[in-house]
Amino acid sequence: HQVYRGRPTVTKFRLAYGYSGAMNIEVVQQSDEAPSAYTELLQGGRPVPIGGLFHHVMIDHDDYDATYRHYLAGGAERCFDALAPGGMRYCYLDARRQMDCYVELIEHARGFSAALAKMREASLGWDGSRPRRDFAEIAALL
Repeated sequence: HQVYRGRPTVTKFRLAYGYSGAMNIEVVQQSDEAPSAYTELLQGGRPVPIGGLFHHVMIDHDDYDATYRHYLAGGAERCFDALAPGGMRYCYLDARRQMDCYVELIEHARGFSAALAKMREASLGWDGSRPRRDFAEIAALL
């Protein structure tokens, strides 16, 4: 279930997660031309620099609905709402006028938070080998 700017959509994308210290870095690659918060940023007419564009900050919150309403009251616009596998809600709110990026709001889910913690833990002791791992490897540790 995905909704972009009030209309149903289906986007296909790949994700890669990494860490720099305590900061989670997510790289997103959309693999189709469906309208989305990702393609919307690219339509701004700016050239894409080497390394890509900064898109969003993520907020994992245990009061998703109140936080969503708070950002809307502050002037952010509904952009993209979806359900992740397992039913966790997430969205992108367009806050480019306020902070020059989107806000990704994620409904707090213990499994997702635990997976992020395992990824961070793996990054802290990383010896430079095996820079790419499948998410299933992290999920097996939960």
